Amino acid sequence: MNITTASSSTYGPLADRLLGLKGNFVGVSWHRQMKTRKGVAATVTKSVRTVVQVGVNYENRAVVQDARANGDAPETNAGLPWGEWEQFPYVIRHKEKRYVRLYPVRDGEGKPRACKVVYRVNGRAATRSEVEALCLAGEFSSGAPTECYTLAVDNLRAVRLAARAAAKTNYLGKE
Repeated sequence: MNITTASSSTYGPLADRLLGLKGNFVGVSWHRQMKTRKGVAATVTKSVRTVVQVGVNYENRAVVQDARANGDAPETNAGLPWGEWEQFPYVIRHKEKRYVRLYPVRDGEGKPRACKVVYRVNGRAATRSEVEALCLAGEFSSGAPTECYTLAVDNLRAVRLAARAAAKTNYLGKE
């Protein structure tokens, strides 16, 4: 079910709804324009859909605690690489933009669940290899598992409660 709200908001209806679902597993979709190489006139966009956990503290996640305990991560958190917490540990503010922190859901082997990604060039569906030739290398992940997503609030497109979470809430939103 898609969730939106008509009430006045702090961060926008989708981000406000996300922040109201702390601890839940939620389906989210986001969409953004990608940065292209010099001389590329095409508009390249990326749309992503996945399930995340929202409203948890990074330090309290088992995967982070395990990494700190076995030496795969520093003993203490080094802080944010950019921006500052506006609402710790959920919203970051950087250069007048706001970002929400979301965490990937892991499969039975402890790996982050795959995201459904759709690339478009000038509105036409494109493959990752087509898009890689047009965009800056930094637009693509290194292949290392993602421990968190930091998404610009403006890029959020949809929020869907996972079936289990929907059963626990009295919110019945419309599809």
